[in-house]
Amino acid sequence: MSCWPASAGRALYPRPRCRGRLETADLIKALAAIILIAALLTPAAADPKVPLPPPLPPGVAPVWTPVPPSPAVLYAPNIPGNVFRLHKKYYYYYGGYWYRGKRLLGPWKPVRKVPRALILVPRDYFK
Repeated sequence: MSCWPASAGRALYPRPRCRGRLETADLIKALAAIILIAALLTPAAADPKVPLPPPLPPGVAPVWTPVPPSPAVLYAPNIPGNVFRLHKKYYYYYGGYWYRGKRLLGPWKPVRKVPRALILVPRDYFK
C-alpha cells in the first residue's frame, strides 16, 4: 500500500499510513520503551571491596512498613539507612548503588540487576 497524495481526491476513504514514516506518538512510545529497557538492563555494580557502613544503629529494631506503589517492598522509616525488604531478602541503597543481603546486617553483595519492584519505589522513601 502506498501513500496517497493530498490531491488524490479520495476524501471518502481513510488514508493509509505511509510506510517508513513514523508519527510523533509512535516515536514517543518507542523512545519510552528504549529508556525503560535500558534502565532495567543497566547493571548497578559497585566495588565489593569497599566496606559499607551498617544500615542501622546498634540496638535499633526496624519497623517494616509497606511501600504503597510497590506493596511487596517493605521499608523501615525508623532507621537512618536506605534498607528495603523484598521476598525475604534485604536491599541496601548506599552511595548510588544497590546491595543485597540475606541478613539485615549483611554481608552485602552488589546487585547486578535491580528488581523492578525496587525501581518503582518513589524518591520519598529514600533518606
